[in-house]
Amino acid sequence: LVLVAAGMVSFFTANPYFLQLVDWRIYMAEEAEALLHSSKSMNRMLKTMLTMFILFVVTVIQFVCLEVVIGTLTTAPFFFGMLFDNVSLLVTMVTLGLYTDLPDQMVQIFGAMPFLLMIFFSTTFSPGAGVNGVKALRYIFSRFYLWCMLPVDIGMEGCPTD
Repeated sequence: LVLVAAGMVSFFTANPYFLQLVDWRIYMAEEAEALLHSSKSMNRMLKTMLTMFILFVVTVIQFVCLEVVIGTLTTAPFFFGMLFDNVSLLVTMVTLGLYTDLPDQMVQIFGAMPFLLMIFFSTTFSPGAGVNGVKALRYIFSRFYLWCMLPVDIGMEGCPTD
């Protein structure tokens, strides 16, 4: 329960900042046209690095909070599992928000798809549940492997041995 809560809080902490990337892209495009010496691609790369750094900081805070509350999840592989879980949910917003010309509404719709699909198909909110055909989709989500890394067996079916 604490792992689910920490994941939700970290996602919804970073999500508002990531939703503003479209506005920043439009502003920077207008600014680059006004100032001929400004580089759009360099600004986008710098913004991408800044957003990934913010996501890294949010993941560090999530990891520290889990350590304070639970106290047994202090391994580096578990930290990287949480980091890749957060990145997998928010990287679409970064790529669509910065590197496409989609409007804000479309970026919000398509950017939220990994999160919604993870909720419906990863089976981490109801371990062992799911329809057989749909249950096979859980292997494409990093959250499934994160839950398989837990030291206590919570009933996740089909976890890899390593």
